[in-house]
Amino acid sequence: MDFITKLLHTFFFVAVFIIFYTRYNKKYFIKYHYFIILIISLMVLFYLDIKHDIIPIKLFFILILFSISIPILNFIKDFINMDDHYLIRQHKNTKDKYINVKNLLFTKIIPIMILFYQILLIWLPVIYDRISKK
Repeated sequence: MDFITKLLHTFFFVAVFIIFYTRYNKKYFIKYHYFIILIISLMVLFYLDIKHDIIPIKLFFILILFSISIPILNFIKDFINMDDHYLIRQHKNTKDKYINVKNLLFTKIIPIMILFYQILLIWLPVIYDRISKK
Protein backbone atom coordinates (compact mmCIF):
# COMPACT_ATOMS: atom_id res chain seq x y z
CA MET A 1 0.00 0.00 0.00
CA ASP A 2 2.94 2.30 0.65
CA PHE A 3 4.11 2.17 -2.98
CA ILE A 4 0.59 2.68 -4.38
CA THR A 5 -0.11 5.67 -2.14
CA LYS A 6 3.15 7.34 -3.04
CA LEU A 7 2.49 6.65 -6.71
CA LEU A 8 -0.99 8.20 -6.42
CA HIS A 9 0.49 11.27 -4.74
CA THR A 10 3.08 11.55 -7.48
CA PHE A 11 0.43 11.31 -10.21
CA PHE A 12 -1.71 13.90 -8.44
CA PHE A 13 1.07 16.47 -8.13
CA VAL A 14 2.27 15.84 -11.68
CA ALA A 15 -1.32 16.42 -12.88
CA VAL A 16 -1.55 19.63 -10.85
CA PHE A 17 1.78 20.73 -12.31
CA ILE A 18 0.64 20.01 -15.87
CA ILE A 19 -2.63 21.89 -15.38
CA PHE A 20 -0.95 24.93 -13.82
CA TYR A 21 1.90 24.83 -16.31
CA THR A 22 -0.36 24.74 -19.36
CA ARG A 23 -2.73 27.31 -17.91
CA TYR A 24 -0.14 29.91 -16.97
CA ASN A 25 2.56 29.38 -19.57
CA LYS A 26 0.69 28.49 -22.71
CA LYS A 27 -2.47 30.40 -21.84
CA TYR A 28 -4.80 27.47 -22.41
CA PHE A 29 -8.16 27.43 -20.73
CA ILE A 30 -8.52 24.41 -18.47
CA LYS A 31 -11.95 22.80 -18.37
CA TYR A 32 -13.81 22.71 -15.09
CA HIS A 33 -14.19 18.94 -15.02
CA TYR A 34 -10.40 18.66 -14.66
CA PHE A 35 -10.62 20.74 -11.51
CA ILE A 36 -13.48 18.62 -10.21
CA ILE A 37 -11.44 15.46 -10.83
CA LEU A 38 -8.47 17.04 -9.03
CA ILE A 39 -10.61 18.00 -6.04
CA ILE A 40 -12.06 14.49 -5.81
CA SER A 41 -8.59 12.94 -6.05
CA LEU A 42 -7.37 15.43 -3.45
CA MET A 43 -10.05 14.23 -1.05
CA VAL A 44 -9.17 10.58 -1.76
CA LEU A 45 -5.49 11.25 -1.12
CA PHE A 46 -6.33 13.14 2.05
CA TYR A 47 -8.40 10.14 3.21
CA LEU A 48 -5.54 7.75 2.39
CA ASP A 49 -3.13 9.93 4.34
CA ILE A 50 -5.37 9.90 7.38
CA LYS A 51 -6.18 6.19 7.13
CA HIS A 52 -2.74 4.75 6.38
CA ASP A 53 -0.42 7.51 7.63
CA ILE A 54 2.10 6.94 4.85
CA ILE A 55 2.61 10.61 4.04
CA PRO A 56 2.14 13.01 6.98
CA ILE A 57 -0.68 15.52 6.71
CA LYS A 58 1.71 18.43 7.27
CA LEU A 59 3.82 17.27 4.34
CA PHE A 60 0.69 16.96 2.20
CA PHE A 61 -0.24 20.59 2.91
CA ILE A 62 3.32 21.72 2.22
CA LEU A 63 3.21 19.95 -1.14
CA ILE A 64 -0.08 21.67 -1.98
CA LEU A 65 1.46 25.04 -1.09
CA PHE A 66 4.36 24.27 -3.41
CA SER A 67 1.85 23.59 -6.18
CA ILE A 68 0.10 26.89 -5.54
CA SER A 69 3.42 28.69 -5.83
CA ILE A 70 3.48 28.14 -9.62
CA PRO A 71 0.62 30.62 -10.29
CA ILE A 72 2.13 32.97 -7.72
CA LEU A 73 5.46 32.90 -9.58
CA ASN A 74 3.64 33.62 -12.80
CA PHE A 75 2.01 36.64 -11.18
CA ILE A 76 5.28 37.91 -9.70
CA LYS A 77 7.32 37.59 -12.89
CA ASP A 78 5.40 40.49 -14.44
CA PHE A 79 6.67 42.80 -11.69
CA ILE A 80 10.32 41.98 -12.25
CA ASN A 81 11.71 44.41 -14.81
CA MET A 82 14.96 46.11 -15.49
CA ASP A 83 15.11 49.85 -14.99
CA ASP A 84 13.86 51.60 -18.14
CA HIS A 85 16.74 54.10 -18.07
CA TYR A 86 19.16 51.23 -18.02
CA LEU A 87 17.42 49.63 -20.97
CA ILE A 88 17.50 52.85 -22.97
CA ARG A 89 21.26 53.06 -22.54
CA GLN A 90 21.82 49.43 -23.46
CA HIS A 91 21.33 47.66 -26.74
CA LYS A 92 18.06 46.06 -27.67
CA ASN A 93 19.88 42.74 -27.74
CA THR A 94 20.55 43.00 -23.99
CA LYS A 95 16.88 43.64 -23.31
CA ASP A 96 15.89 40.62 -25.40
CA LYS A 97 18.38 38.40 -23.58
CA TYR A 98 17.09 39.61 -20.22
CA ILE A 99 13.48 38.88 -21.19
CA ASN A 100 14.40 35.44 -22.55
CA VAL A 101 16.33 34.49 -19.42
CA LYS A 102 13.54 35.77 -17.15
CA ASN A 103 10.91 33.82 -19.08
CA LEU A 104 13.03 30.67 -19.12
CA LEU A 105 13.67 30.93 -15.40
CA PHE A 106 10.09 31.63 -14.32
CA THR A 107 8.22 29.51 -16.86
CA LYS A 108 10.37 26.42 -17.09
CA ILE A 109 13.23 26.02 -14.62
CA ILE A 110 11.63 27.04 -11.30
CA PRO A 111 8.31 25.16 -11.83
CA ILE A 112 10.19 22.00 -12.86
CA MET A 113 12.42 22.34 -9.80
CA ILE A 114 9.32 22.68 -7.61
CA LEU A 115 7.82 19.52 -9.11
CA PHE A 116 11.10 17.65 -8.70
CA TYR A 117 11.29 18.71 -5.04
CA GLN A 118 7.69 17.60 -4.47
CA ILE A 119 8.47 14.18 -5.89
CA LEU A 120 11.58 13.93 -3.72
CA LEU A 121 9.55 14.77 -0.62
CA ILE A 122 6.99 12.10 -1.50
CA TRP A 123 9.44 9.30 -2.22
CA LEU A 124 12.19 10.13 0.28
CA PRO A 125 10.64 10.74 3.69
CA VAL A 126 14.10 11.30 5.16
CA ILE A 127 14.12 14.78 3.62
CA TYR A 128 10.88 15.74 5.36
CA ASP A 129 12.10 14.25 8.64
CA ARG A 130 15.22 16.39 8.53
CA ILE A 131 13.18 19.50 7.70
CA SER A 132 10.65 18.86 10.47
CA LYS A 133 13.35 18.36 13.10
CA LYS A 134 14.79 21.83 12.55
